[in-house]
Amino acid sequence: MKIYRAKSINENVVKSHIDSQEDLILECENFSNEEFEKINLALRLYVESLGKEYIFDYLSYCMKELITNAEKSNSKRIYFDKINLDIKDAEQYSQGMKNFKNDTMVDFEAYGNIQRSKGYYVRIVFEIRNEFFNIHVKNNVEILDEELKTIEERKKMAKEFKTVDEAMSIILNNPEGSGLGIIISALMLKKLGLNQDFLNFFYDGSDTVASISIPLSLITEEHITAVNELILSEIENIPHFPENILLLQKKLSDPLVNLNEISSLITKDLTLTGDILKYINSAYFMLPKKVSSITEAIKYIGLKGLRNLIYSYGTEKTLSKRFDLTKMQNILDHSYKVAFFSFYLAKKLGLKEELEDAYIAGILHDIGKIVILGINPGIMQKINNLCHERGIPIRIIEEISSGYNHSAIGALLGKKWNLPENLIETMKNHHTPNNANKKYGNTIKCVYIANAMSTETDEIEDKYYSLDKTILAEFGLNSLEKFCSQYKIINNEFAKRIKK
Repeated sequence: MKIYRAKSINENVVKSHIDSQEDLILECENFSNEEFEKINLALRLYVESLGKEYIFDYLSYCMKELITNAEKSNSKRIYFDKINLDIKDAEQYSQGMKNFKNDTMVDFEAYGNIQRSKGYYVRIVFEIRNEFFNIHVKNNVEILDEELKTIEERKKMAKEFKTVDEAMSIILNNPEGSGLGIIISALMLKKLGLNQDFLNFFYDGSDTVASISIPLSLITEEHITAVNELILSEIENIPHFPENILLLQKKLSDPLVNLNEISSLITKDLTLTGDILKYINSAYFMLPKKVSSITEAIKYIGLKGLRNLIYSYGTEKTLSKRFDLTKMQNILDHSYKVAFFSFYLAKKLGLKEELEDAYIAGILHDIGKIVILGINPGIMQKINNLCHERGIPIRIIEEISSGYNHSAIGALLGKKWNLPENLIETMKNHHTPNNANKKYGNTIKCVYIANAMSTETDEIEDKYYSLDKTILAEFGLNSLEKFCSQYKIINNEFAKRIKK
């Protein structure tokens, strides 16, 4: 049976194996982002062919965890040979594992090269057989009793945990690594309605095999995040927009709206008046002279721009009555940066009619996080840290973390406040644009990419590999070089605006 180098695989080869139902075998070489991207391409094509696209993120994380474990297992054998300890002796194994993680991480690439020179391999097998879609990760060493014991302990722990929150306590003082990956994998499968019988580790006589088995009969409907009762009740307790904002919303929806009447309503709210004038005189518009009247400001902003500004103002004013927004400045700062990046990307794509939508959607995309922080100040930071450390899509961890899902919460709030459908769709799907109503696809895709770009410079490469390459291609960002170049351009522009 043919074995392909993972980094050289392409769509046509994968599809030919899917069509013929012949097993696809990929071999890893350097465990790079590019290699994982190719492996993910194969996975995506398989789940799409089965009509189960919604399980991709779950399986992608689990598969990467198993590949990492296999690579680590191979490196462990090399390391023990290097320090002259018998890996099969329980006492010597315990001694060697004390420094294994730190010593090998320092020279990760070198260990990968030694693995290849000594004939060690990690292979991924995709197969469809006996009403199951199977993913096997194989490495050509015999699994140790101690390793199997650790795995079984983690699987046993996972049975006791309902959420990732409860599992966090196992991270500390564990020389094997945190062990959290196996627990998260088990919880992800549980989220799909599968128990631990579908995640197995064994030795087949030549290889250690880690297998995930997905029944072809698995229900193929989109998962709806279960938001717990506390959050639902919190949303119920958040008030509607103030009366003057509701009236403005109604007036602005009237095609025969009177500009003078709108100006009069706005000037009755001194805070709103100040915000609009501050906005129109900001570096965002770069006007040649200062605007001092609301009527003049509306002429520049336009009724659509004003309507969007009202949504932003109403949201902030309403949330500030319930939560201390000064403690959530990081979220607010991030949202304004996403708005700027989203506007710039919409402009790049020539979306003249959607520039304002792209901006305001960026402003409002994360309001669900404010609700979560208001209820449990520590949970959002915990979720963000975990996703960053383990390369997990944030929406997946949220779905198995006590029902917290900022996207779903934001969408519920948007509906409560009668926000336009395009903004609600963006709140709901800014991490999953392919799930959104195609009618609002461009706006959501702008926010999707902008959200990833609004990060620290040293993280931008990882962000590129986490994004859908088809969507990136629509923006002309179909290579890491183009993506990073565009990021630098927008980020520099943003820095200039901030200084002004």
